[in-house]
Amino acid sequence: MSAGAAHEFRNAAAAIDGYADLALRSSDSDRAAEYVRAIRREAQEMSRVTSDFLLFAKPEGFSPESVDLEAVVEGAIGETERAHPGVSVGRDGAFAPVGGSSVLLRRALANLLRNAAEATPENRRKEPDAVVVAGARTDREVALSVWDRGPGVDAAEREKIFLPFYSSKPHGSGFGLAIVARIAELHGGTVEVTDRPGGGAVFTLRLPAEASSAGTPASS
Repeated sequence: MSAGAAHEFRNAAAAIDGYADLALRSSDSDRAAEYVRAIRREAQEMSRVTSDFLLFAKPEGFSPESVDLEAVVEGAIGETERAHPGVSVGRDGAFAPVGGSSVLLRRALANLLRNAAEATPENRRKEPDAVVVAGARTDREVALSVWDRGPGVDAAEREKIFLPFYSSKPHGSGFGLAIVARIAELHGGTVEVTDRPGGGAVFTLRLPAEASSAGTPASS
């Protein structure tokens, strides 16, 4: 993990140094501003990797609270659609409350949605059912599933993709899905990936149901 983090920092630092050099040598104010924006993006990426690394190394404790998953889902969908303007995220099922951290659960769901948006081909992203968040509940657990229309995940990679710094994407950091798995673990839950009928993948975050939700009928 330390080697992986160092690799990410080195790449970002090299990019920042390069953009800074271009900005200093540019006589065009518009180009210089573009380089400064690129520096800012790289600095934000370094900050994100640092936060992710710290979450693995020493996660901050939190006192579980009742989390409104409806609000978590709405927030994560809004974040995804702003980051990927060509994506329309659908909803299906019910989102029962769970115990935990709304901040961490929103982060986990946003990571799954970003993964789904990037996996789905550009020409399919506006289809109403291309990227979907689905909720289901039983007397024991609440499930949050994210469906995409990407190439799916090969069976041989289904365990590896949740490991830190493992990525099948050319420019992926390999931390997004690992963070989801870590957040699931912190909540006493799990995350898994299966095939989606008709093509694509389904990532499902399973969390313990709140005691007050016991006995409610399942939804899908």
